Amino acid sequence: MPDLIHDAMKWIDHNRYLAIAFVIGSGIVIAMFLSGCVPTATYDGQEHDAITLAAEGDKIAARHASEIAEYEAAAGVIGKKAERNKQINNVIGSLGTAVLSGTLTPQAGLAAGLQVITLLTAGGLVIDNKKKDKVIKIKS
Repeated sequence: MPDLIHDAMKWIDHNRYLAIAFVIGSGIVIAMFLSGCVPTATYDGQEHDAITLAAEGDKIAARHASEIAEYEAAAGVIGKKAERNKQINNVIGSLGTAVLSGTLTPQAGLAAGLQVITLLTAGGLVIDNKKKDKVIKIKS
């Protein structure tokens, strides 16, 4: 019986940049689908989103003025994360707009994701081939 894991690792070692490009492309596609996550921040040992953090802020303002600085720091973290999510959504927003407007179907969105993976995989293949050409020239 062939050793599939050994063969796979040998192939990955031989085509290192192709494999790396495929993993990066897959990560980009996964990030595209996860970019709609709600930003949270840790305050008082618990995770809060903007709404629950605002409710905590109201409680704190009524009870303890000294905790307001800690609250504002946590609100700043949420603001920074929300701004980063906005930037990510602006980059891939045209795809989302097209999906919501009905001009782009989920199948076309999947096809776009596969095109990203294919493009990066092809780039990795080119790098692998250039590396192999150098090895062939050295041995010749």
